[in-house]
Amino acid sequence: MVAGQLSISPYEEAGTTAGGGGHVAQVIDDLSFEDYQLLAPLNNSLLNFMARSPAHFKQERDNPTERKTDALRFGTLAHCGVLEEDSIFERYERIPPFEKQIDSKNPRATKRYKEQLAEFKDTISPKIAVTIDEFDRMLGVVRSVKQHANVFIDGRAESVLIWREEETGIWCKARLDYLRWHRDTGTIYDFKTSRDCRDFGRSIANYGYDRQAAFYLRGCQSLGLDVRSFWFVVAETEAPFGVMAAQLDPVTLADGDQQVRQLLLKVNECEAKQDWPSYEPPGSWKKPAWAFKHKPRDPVQVTVGGHIIAV
Repeated sequence: MVAGQLSISPYEEAGTTAGGGGHVAQVIDDLSFEDYQLLAPLNNSLLNFMARSPAHFKQERDNPTERKTDALRFGTLAHCGVLEEDSIFERYERIPPFEKQIDSKNPRATKRYKEQLAEFKDTISPKIAVTIDEFDRMLGVVRSVKQHANVFIDGRAESVLIWREEETGIWCKARLDYLRWHRDTGTIYDFKTSRDCRDFGRSIANYGYDRQAAFYLRGCQSLGLDVRSFWFVVAETEAPFGVMAAQLDPVTLADGDQQVRQLLLKVNECEAKQDWPSYEPPGSWKKPAWAFKHKPRDPVQVTVGGHIIAV
């Protein structure tokens, strides 16, 4: 494969076809997110549920849910602005300021406003309605990313990977934010939004972003794409829209890869046994260390009601 050529389906040289008209290991470009969701292979978002428990994995796999919060909605809007700027007006429409025509302390809570908003959404469907404030903040994010981390150039956005994990035989899929080649090797750039960029290390741990990076790199390697590094570009959602961009630490990435491997093996184990257990019980319930008011400096005996219950 020639570095930089992404508009291909490389199963002829790097992937394999599945017998009986099954999955095909390949790279797909220009596939909508809606069509991507319909693809059957396992993705990282589903694997995150296995990290919680097999029971949660099976529930989400069999009955997928759509989670909508204000933060997720704005993150999707900003994602479109940064990575698919040309399609913003094809997918979104700003809500007119109906509230200015309503004499009320809280005009958006009135029946009249809600009726006008519902009619507007019906009129613009299938476009998504967003507030003027949300749209303006999205533009602020786009400008700041271009100014402080202009890495989304000379590459390919939203390439879809489909591959089969060699060790487990599980078919997987991923949708890369951005894949860019530097001479002979590639780098994945993933865009995230955050209230505070300085807390993103904690977000990596809380949301399993190290697993995401490892999962995507596994897909590239399986398909013969020489992609060796993974960067996160993080933008704040309020002015002045601070931005940080950096490569994921190799030790963190290696830990994420081990987690992915163990989770895929767990999927296989549960499938084989058709047993999807819930949480592993703790040895004992403990409050977090920060919650202790009296922290013993040395080992002590703990006596309650005349009985020693711990040492």
